[in-house]
Amino acid sequence: MALLIVKFTLDAPKAGNEMRRVTKSGGVVATTMWAGGRANELNHCMWDAALAIDPTVKRPAERRGLYGFAEAISDLWNSAGLTDIEVTGLTVSRQLSLFDELWQCNLTGEGPESAYVLGLTADHREAVKQRLRQNVLRVGADGPFTLKAKSWAVRGLVP
Repeated sequence: MALLIVKFTLDAPKAGNEMRRVTKSGGVVATTMWAGGRANELNHCMWDAALAIDPTVKRPAERRGLYGFAEAISDLWNSAGLTDIEVTGLTVSRQLSLFDELWQCNLTGEGPESAYVLGLTADHREAVKQRLRQNVLRVGADGPFTLKAKSWAVRGLVP
């Protein structure tokens, strides 16, 4: 099982083939990837804010493989020669008590959102933060809110 990394692999088809090669016949090869697009509010809201401040920003889905979509991840497993491929959407709700709890996730150095934010100048980072706050809280006061995070899980059998 390879969780949340296929999209970041330099050669995802080669990685899929290697996962198949090292798995015995009848074994399961599986992965999950964060969903691309608006279905994944947790990641998407940050990129909406970034794009509002700088329209030249490239979302991670525009880089390397587009494995955040059911068809693409299914095709990847199919091209690796796996059979009985199943793709399932998994959605969880992330409950946050305050906006700063969400913002702190972007300051950890983990994942593309955080790498982007940490690479900004202080002024640009603050502008993105304020736009994200506006997008998430709308005109409401800071307080508890929920964002959905969706991923695609795919499994296939080695013939």
